[in-house]
Amino acid sequence: MWYRDRLMPLLGVGYFFYGLVGVVRLFRKTKQQDVFDEMEQRVMLESSVFAYRISITVLMSAASLPALFPSLSNNPFYRNVWIVLPISQQVGFWIAQRRYR
Repeated sequence: MWYRDRLMPLLGVGYFFYGLVGVVRLFRKTKQQDVFDEMEQRVMLESSVFAYRISITVLMSAASLPALFPSLSNNPFYRNVWIVLPISQQVGFWIAQRRYR
């Protein structure tokens, strides 16, 4: 069916904007109370910085491997490399929480 190819990416875009609105609401301060205090904001920021550094390093390394080893270009690992992003975020969050205890 032709419409699946054209409409499925719109679901991903909609989900992205739904998550983006959720993040903006999460970090916005309310009149009654702050959603995150200063320490929690610092932990979240540090975990995001850690995740960014690790993700860029791993993804750039993975992208250059097929140039060195042509047999890797058909490897199914490259379809599942996105898992690096949430794992590095969780590891960064765990490290930042332990650091500020």
